[in-house]
Amino acid sequence: MITRIRQRLFTLRHTYGNPLDAQRARVLLYLSLALILITVATMIFVQIPDSLGSGNIDIPGLISAIVVIIAAALSYIFIQRGKLNRATWIVLLAITLGALSAILFGNEGLPTVSSSVVIFLTVPVIMSGVLLSRRGLIVISALILLVVALAAAIQTTITQPVTYNPSQFALSDFAIIAISVLIILAILFAFLGTLQRIASESFDVNTQRRWINLLGLELATIGNEADVLSMALGQVRRVFNQRFIELYLANEDGNLANVANNVQRRLLIRSIEANIVAEAARSRILHTTSLRDDASRRTHMAASTSYAAAAPMIVGTQLLGVLDFQGSHPFTQNELDTFQQLADQIAVALHHIRHQIELEMQTLDHEKTIKRLQTQLQDYTRTQSQNVSDVWSGYIAGRGRQAIGYNMDAETVEPVQATDLPGGLMSTLQNGKMEVTTQNGEQIINVPIKFRDTNLGAMSFAVPADRPLNKHQLEVATTVAERLALALENTRLFEQSQSQALRERKASEVATALIGATDVRVVLNMAAEQFKDALGAVNTRIYIQPETLMEPLAQTQQEK
Repeated sequence: MITRIRQRLFTLRHTYGNPLDAQRARVLLYLSLALILITVATMIFVQIPDSLGSGNIDIPGLISAIVVIIAAALSYIFIQRGKLNRATWIVLLAITLGALSAILFGNEGLPTVSSSVVIFLTVPVIMSGVLLSRRGLIVISALILLVVALAAAIQTTITQPVTYNPSQFALSDFAIIAISVLIILAILFAFLGTLQRIASESFDVNTQRRWINLLGLELATIGNEADVLSMALGQVRRVFNQRFIELYLANEDGNLANVANNVQRRLLIRSIEANIVAEAARSRILHTTSLRDDASRRTHMAASTSYAAAAPMIVGTQLLGVLDFQGSHPFTQNELDTFQQLADQIAVALHHIRHQIELEMQTLDHEKTIKRLQTQLQDYTRTQSQNVSDVWSGYIAGRGRQAIGYNMDAETVEPVQATDLPGGLMSTLQNGKMEVTTQNGEQIINVPIKFRDTNLGAMSFAVPADRPLNKHQLEVATTVAERLALALENTRLFEQSQSQALRERKASEVATALIGATDVRVVLNMAAEQFKDALGAVNTRIYIQPETLMEPLAQTQQEK
């Protein structure tokens, strides 16, 4: 019970980003609690006995004590809420006004600068110098000097003698001096070496940040995930003096697997567990724990460690894992920030290598797909060329010829059928390339007629020799040959479609005529006639198994 109360009262619950502010808040937190205890003790053991002994109640002193207690309580609340500046001013003003009230009303309600309370004025001056900026120090010091000067000026006007009994004020004077010295000692002790410590921590943090950046550059050059994790863990353990540092990766089930494969450590942490590693994975923020926390939050900790911090490894919205730090001393805020930055750097390197491997796999799959499509395209092109060649060979053979040729000269408009093959066209038909030769004072242009890389034929142009051919004219000749090939293929397809349609029409007519007959012999006679008309047959024979004709007759006899 006492331990819980102590932890609750003396623990700084708000997280201050600036280490100097965190130190000030911690000192002011302790000071606020100390002021409450000291003021209450002073009221019980000093002010109340003095009032009872003298018979006079020190109203200003009691009011000052109550104000200090209320101000210290408010300051404590503001510190825990992160409002450090407001808490500092409340405590300083309360202490300053309390000390000044003793100066203004210390001599039986009259101002005095000759009492022991004057030494307490050094407390707000030192506190303002430590806790406030230069402007705050000037404001507090100016206020104290102004009030002290006013009290001294008023005291110079008081001429009546004052009876002073040293034994009566010995205890109160000692208490005031002792409290002043203790408060000043506590403040100076708390801040003794703070700037040096903060400067040392800042230097260490900058050194670690530079090392983290270098580590990120080194990890980016590694092409294997296992090597990335091994190097990251090794470097981190070396830099942080071999602390217990483990790396857990998120698997497909959402659980966390230890990549170190150390049998002395936990190999798997389920996502539903209560320890800080699983909690960091669920909440996506850094979590800390110690031996003072509940045992369920530290089930992953080693027996020789007392503190642990779990930093999630996140890239965008994707959780890659959790980096677990353990040690025997509490972590500072700078160390926690360094841990998180280190986890982020490892997460970026891990995401980079995974993305790189994924891209390599996709590239390999695309290359395989491209090769397969190229093979299919080559097979298709070869098949199409073979089909086109076979189709046109059958088309020409169907006309009873091996080739079809036409001539056209300048005097005739209509092409004239030709049976001869000029010698120059044979080479073009074989190699499928344009050739330009000179014969009998003329330029002969032999252009292949290609359809889908299949030579359907060739064209031969005769141009006078005195007309030089340019590149544009040759391109026009090639274009004309390509258009001719397309027109020939379209014409062939049209003729094929007409022939197919004619066959379908004849077959439909024959089928219609046969379906209308009701006797087998009539059907056979009609079929013979239709086949003779449709196919131009001279003689038609149709054979049917005898059993087929006898089945209807036998069935009729059985029914009778």
